[in-house]
Amino acid sequence: MVRVYNASKINICVQSNVYNTGLNYRTFTIPACRAFMISDYRKELGELFEEGKEVVSFRKKEELPEIIDYYLAHPERRERVALNAQHRVLEEHTYTYRIKRIFDVMKEVI
Repeated sequence: MVRVYNASKINICVQSNVYNTGLNYRTFTIPACRAFMISDYRKELGELFEEGKEVVSFRKKEELPEIIDYYLAHPERRERVALNAQHRVLEEHTYTYRIKRIFDVMKEVI
């Protein structure tokens, strides 16, 4: 998958339509590979990544062609967003970080 993500100028990440909430694993694996991602909007996405700086999202499918055209025309911007997203994933969205965070919260509660 790493080769596929990195071979693509733009990776489209569409979350499950079954739920109007939640994120799938591609939300983290694509940026971890330093690959550029456009995702459909989810509230949780904005809680984990900074819109426009670390992630790009669309609310209506009709917006997607314009967003794609913009980022194809601005490769330096696309690469900057991908790099920022990779940094965020490696700093805050690894299993090691999450487990440490769980233990920290448990210490506060106990």
